[in-house]
Amino acid sequence: MKDIPADFQFELCDTRAAADSFYTALTDHLNVIRQEVAPEDLPTTPENTKNRLQSMPDFLEMPFWVVRDPATARIIANGAGMMLNTGQNEHLCQVDIRVEPAYRQQGLGSALLWRIADYAASHERSLLLFNTYGNVPAGEAFMTWLGAEPGLVASINRLQIADVDQALLRRWIAAGEARAGAVQLGLWTGPYPEAAIDDVVALMEVMDSQPRDDLDVEDFKFSAEQIRALEKNQLANGAERWSLYAQDATTGQLVGFTEIFTKPNNPATLEQGNTGVFPAYRGRGIGRWLKAAMLEKVLAERPDVRYIDTGNADSNAPMLKINHELGFRKHRSSVNWQMATAKALAALD
Repeated sequence: MKDIPADFQFELCDTRAAADSFYTALTDHLNVIRQEVAPEDLPTTPENTKNRLQSMPDFLEMPFWVVRDPATARIIANGAGMMLNTGQNEHLCQVDIRVEPAYRQQGLGSALLWRIADYAASHERSLLLFNTYGNVPAGEAFMTWLGAEPGLVASINRLQIADVDQALLRRWIAAGEARAGAVQLGLWTGPYPEAAIDDVVALMEVMDSQPRDDLDVEDFKFSAEQIRALEKNQLANGAERWSLYAQDATTGQLVGFTEIFTKPNNPATLEQGNTGVFPAYRGRGIGRWLKAAMLEKVLAERPDVRYIDTGNADSNAPMLKINHELGFRKHRSSVNWQMATAKALAALD
């Protein structure tokens, strides 16, 4: 499976140093895909695409292919393999393939995957990971045909702001304040403050214990420098981040935090980021306090927001319980798949 079917044009691209015309063409393609995956989102811009790709961390290796229609030279498909070079999970390659609906069933996805898998094998990545969404059935059909195995079933859960029970928020805040002792809340906007970065690193290691079900994935541990690189990429497209944190006033110790991101291409929807509390402070309602206080802030300061989306493993019962009580409901399903690189190459040859 080495050749793109018919006369489709195939390119391996340097996404960190491409011409502006490339980012414009890629954005046009990604906006076609976006209409299927998230039709409520506004189109993204070439500037956002360029900023996001050029700010990818140096420790992320990402071979990136595009396929062009021979008649129009439009980008109509793309494929990427994402590989961390951090000393952990270096057996993995995360695969992302997107083919526009009008060009499916022509072998383009298979041809892109063959190239990604071949590259992964040459870099000793023995396992491929994939993600599909329930509202795009072509993805699951491709995984089933390929012989990949589902490793983690998850959901994008959505909270409608109009349905928020504000009395519940007040109860959670009052309970948190009553049981928290010397713990107080504060807010960071944008990048984490330098004085707190070591505590943030430690808390993220705690949060990495969330369920992975059957995925052959180890813990991820990032240094302060790597977290700085990741947040630079997260915020490169103009997104804002609010990090509402809890701190022990007697020691200055970070206790926990919860995060919200704006979506530049969808101002009516926010994305829930990380939420975590150090084990020594659990059992006091601090997680609920943080989430309720964040929602109160959103209600007060972002009147145009209609939804908050968050991703959760379906097996993560504790977090699902909190989110369900707040009013989050399933918006669309998601499945993480895995397949041995050698098996994928054999299936495609």
